[in-house]
Amino acid sequence: FDDMLQGRVKTSILIEEVFMFLNYPYGRISKWVYESIKPLEEGHICFSEYVHMVGYFVMFAVKDLVKFLFSCTDDEGKQYIRRDQFNMLLDHLAQNSPFNVRVWKLQYEQYHDPKLKFMFLTNFQAFMTNNPSALWQATLLQRQMMKANLGVAYWENKMEQFRLIREELGIKQL
Repeated sequence: FDDMLQGRVKTSILIEEVFMFLNYPYGRISKWVYESIKPLEEGHICFSEYVHMVGYFVMFAVKDLVKFLFSCTDDEGKQYIRRDQFNMLLDHLAQNSPFNVRVWKLQYEQYHDPKLKFMFLTNFQAFMTNNPSALWQATLLQRQMMKANLGVAYWENKMEQFRLIREELGIKQL
């Protein structure tokens, strides 16, 4: 964080500069991650908020990342997403990626609930399980955050430690 401040008097920096430092585009996914920490000053981030954002996002397992993306897309909180929301999410996930988003979008018919015509979390999880490349952009952000903050090996080790602790406590994965 000190590297990003570069001798400034102010203790917060523009959020766009954080993502520029991370070498990641400040798009919708970045905004969702930033907004999830509920920063005190709109468009800026201080050190404690930065630590919160990094610690929060990099510890997501794939299933948590899928739930996070789904809940951010379900902006009405109805526990389902419509076709237009699904397509919008895929556009964000395909931003700057080499993948063909049209192939993913065509699969809405296969994964949505046929009676209600909506996609619920379980349907979305099934889609992501069968299309793991759709998470490329979100996992890239995780990796960039890991690299810039203590390194990828540190965070992978920390995730494994938490997995083992949950296992010892008898906490089942959902």
